[in-house]
Amino acid sequence: PAQISAINNFIDSGYDAIVVNAQNPTAFGPVIKRAKQAGVVLVAFDNILDTKDAINVNVDQKGLGELWANWLIKHIPNGGKILEVRGVAGTSVDT
Repeated sequence: PAQISAINNFIDSGYDAIVVNAQNPTAFGPVIKRAKQAGVVLVAFDNILDTKDAINVNVDQKGLGELWANWLIKHIPNGGKILEVRGVAGTSVDT
């Protein structure tokens, strides 16, 4: 709800484009429609907005994870501590 509210405020403020990592992509329907009607380009990254009315930018999350894991193995001393911070539970970047 807070993210949708913020995007509505950005639309009202006259932004030409809004880039967002949608916390709950399924809740974005009304704000996608509103952005389109206002002529605002909506760009989603990581979490896909399943619509032709938004631009989706994504990367190969698995491949990127493997790249970082290999870098960590090479550069972190044996026995080093690594913390993984995951995305919001249930979102596409967390599954």
